[in-house]
Amino acid sequence: MAEEIEILKMLDESKTDIVKYILAILGGLGGFLFGYDTGIIGDAIIFAEQTLHLTSFLIGLSVASVTLGAAIGAISSGIISDYLGRKYTLIMDALIFTIFAILLALSINDFMFVVTRTILGFAIGVDSVIGPVYIAEFAPKNTRGRLLTFQQLMIVVGIFVSYWVGYALSFSGNWRLMIGLGAIPGIIIAAFRFYMPESPRFAIIKNKVNELNQALKRFGLIVDQTAIQKVRKLQEFESQFSAKDLFRKAVLPITLFAIGAALFQQFDGINVFIYYSATIFEHLGYSPTSATFTAGWVTGFGNLYPVFLAQFLLVDRIGRKLSLVISFIGMAITLLLGSWLVSLTSYIAGLSLLAATMIYLFFFEIGSGPVLWDIMPEIFPTALRGRGSSILAFFVWIGDFVVSFTFPILLYSIGISYVFLIYGIISALGILFFWFLTPETKGKSLEELSKELWYSKLRKA
Repeated sequence: MAEEIEILKMLDESKTDIVKYILAILGGLGGFLFGYDTGIIGDAIIFAEQTLHLTSFLIGLSVASVTLGAAIGAISSGIISDYLGRKYTLIMDALIFTIFAILLALSINDFMFVVTRTILGFAIGVDSVIGPVYIAEFAPKNTRGRLLTFQQLMIVVGIFVSYWVGYALSFSGNWRLMIGLGAIPGIIIAAFRFYMPESPRFAIIKNKVNELNQALKRFGLIVDQTAIQKVRKLQEFESQFSAKDLFRKAVLPITLFAIGAALFQQFDGINVFIYYSATIFEHLGYSPTSATFTAGWVTGFGNLYPVFLAQFLLVDRIGRKLSLVISFIGMAITLLLGSWLVSLTSYIAGLSLLAATMIYLFFFEIGSGPVLWDIMPEIFPTALRGRGSSILAFFVWIGDFVVSFTFPILLYSIGISYVFLIYGIISALGILFFWFLTPETKGKSLEELSKELWYSKLRKA
């Protein structure tokens, strides 16, 4: 099929110029909305708890409801994007987020709070799948990991911004404004996404020649009409595969790896540090304002700087597999050590938690955080990329829901020390999982990976 994929080869070997960086940022900006919501809820819930009379059960449900909505959005994203296209799906997500961020800020009771956060989560879930898919489908193979990491970078930038918004408004306790401000970046992102071209690989699969032409021009690629007509053969080849192929015996290990990777990323406890960082510090004796300030510095900054290290020095150099293994080794050690340290006196517990959080976040953000979003669109072929990625993201959000919902209950029943111990043991198991099962995708085109991981196996089956 060398002739048919001439256009794709040009994309894979093209220069990573300013246009591709801008489009990668736009594709990943849904991560900013997720990051902002993720970070701000930890501050807002402290004050909303009093206004809406939330019990510990309702606190957990209120925080976790966005992840339940995101799971529904993620599993639906493949169907939605196959119908609307990658571009207009991403625009839709930003608009839904904008509308429901405003409605969430206007919540008058716990029911409205939970329902609006669930729908807000739906938009986040769809974007979490289609954003990386969009980026992967135009990125050159040698810098694909770097461009895909913009998704995680935008998440942590959103978290960082949210903590300081939360801190600034914590003196007044205005949780409605904390949440409602998220509508501003939402509408801006939706507006800018109208200027994105459609994904060239999606245009090929759907035989949208005009949109393919427009995308190629945006990337500065000039091809003749004969080359464009040849892609129809690739479309015919890809169209023979359907979602049921994700569960055929020959390729089932890839699908199961995706599910396992998603669950390990969440069951290492990352979103406990994001959603509940202020609550954890308050639990150790900090005042609400001091807890918010400390969370902003420790969690916000601790999330931000390692992503640059992963993006520009690690993921496209040492590869996805080694990045994940190093990440889980560091997290396991930190969590197990932290489990012992926080069981000491309250003063030592407070200091040790500060240090443990910073170290833990460093290891998460150089591997587990960004690399999962890199691998997600890489391990599935174009015809199944939307559906396959939606399965992986669905389990990310289900895992997130379980962790964020159960944490308040575990915190008050067994204590922070044993909670850290549980997450530490899971992270240790993650080392073995990623060492033995991770397929290396560094430096390979999406078509090379499709052939290696899918088509060659399906033909033999």
